[in-house]
Amino acid sequence: MKMLDITNDISASDRSVGWMSLQIYKCAEEQKWYVALASLFMLTEQILRWASNADIKETLIHIINRVSDEDLITKKEARALHIMREYRNGYLHSDFHGFAFQIDGMLYPVNDEETAKILFSALEVPCFRIIRKLIISV
Repeated sequence: MKMLDITNDISASDRSVGWMSLQIYKCAEEQKWYVALASLFMLTEQILRWASNADIKETLIHIINRVSDEDLITKKEARALHIMREYRNGYLHSDFHGFAFQIDGMLYPVNDEETAKILFSALEVPCFRIIRKLIISV
């Protein structure tokens, strides 16, 4: 399924989340990779918080585990979210200088636009599928 189709499914169930999803999609189309990636991280986390009725102080690792334990997502989806969480922590909780991700044995610096593109490309479909699933089923 194409990203635009997933975004349209989300919009059919929740206009606000659909609008946010479409904005992320448009950022990617315009190659605004940092914005697209950071927005994808934040939207995914907020939908997980909403689906699990999480308190604002709860950590994302606990939320992912709870949503998985409650069978709202599969174990495979939970693994994908934990990978996303690790990248999210690197992007949103680092000083951006001197920090790099290792992907398939290669180091990718956080402050490089190409790294954001690679990560967004790897995470967009799993995250949006999970967002769609939670919006439709919860």
